[in-house]
Amino acid sequence: MNSLLLFPDEVLPSGKAVMQHSRLADISSRFHLGKGVEHKAALLNESCGIFTPTKITDTSIEGEYQRLKERALTRLPLSIAVAIPRPPTVKKILHFAAQVGLKKIIFFRAERSVKSYLQSKQLLQENIDREIQLALEQSWDCIAPEVVICNSLTDLLEDVTAQSALVLETSAEPSFLESN
Repeated sequence: MNSLLLFPDEVLPSGKAVMQHSRLADISSRFHLGKGVEHKAALLNESCGIFTPTKITDTSIEGEYQRLKERALTRLPLSIAVAIPRPPTVKKILHFAAQVGLKKIIFFRAERSVKSYLQSKQLLQENIDREIQLALEQSWDCIAPEVVICNSLTDLLEDVTAQSALVLETSAEPSFLESN
């Protein structure tokens, strides 16, 4: 069973949660919420917990969100850089990265990438957010990876170098292959 991903603007500090408008149709189509029935939930980028609906109407779903842990699990500082693939593959990469807990996903246009893939609807922020939401709900996680889109590998390398995130190590010792 998937968990319900709540957004920070839907949950008050007291734990009361209210979901309205466009979220209702989405939640109703994917979850069978019943008044007083506990459901696994996660508060985006904050914590995992339990959501218990207290009032369900045609215009809103109200309930209580109870954190199971004060802090979310920390992410390993792992990132993935991928040349922009076909749009269906973008979805798979977003799902995988969010489910295994990668910190950052970087898409870049490589020399042999199809230029039209960079204008794909799948790379629109709303579609990226939606795919990550579905992946987080499936894995009962709450921390969304950062997604960056670069126009070229050169831009990516300049960006990474500027952030001092790329560390190149050289070894003075010969490798075991060279010694044979």
